[in-house]
Amino acid sequence: MKTNLVVATLVIALLSFSSVGQVFATGDFSVTSNCEEISPGTCGSAIITVASIGGFSGTVSLTATSDNSVITPHLNPTSVSVPSGGNANSTLTVTNTCNFNQNLHCIADVTVTGTSGSLSHNVVVFVCVGKNCPV
Repeated sequence: MKTNLVVATLVIALLSFSSVGQVFATGDFSVTSNCEEISPGTCGSAIITVASIGGFSGTVSLTATSDNSVITPHLNPTSVSVPSGGNANSTLTVTNTCNFNQNLHCIADVTVTGTSGSLSHNVVVFVCVGKNCPV
């Protein structure tokens, strides 16, 4: 009887020790856009949606960067609170300093990145301002 008790105590101690220091994931989130392109005749702005996956809930910080310095992205708000099983939205708009005397249009890829703790996801939105934008 003493042997069984010692073995059972050892197994419980090992199981308890194996979970010490581990970080258990509490879900994830996705970042999507309702528009693939912001340009004349398509979307004037894009709705960026951050959606809970697998029970994620928390604050997601949003940043937007452009690969063309004449097109500046703006997000409102820049941080969203995502409920478990739900979603939250931010609006992406752009301003530009494109020189239309030299160009018919200016284009850019705008990357919107959502970050919460160690989680990070992004979506890319194509932007064209001016005339004769490529489709």
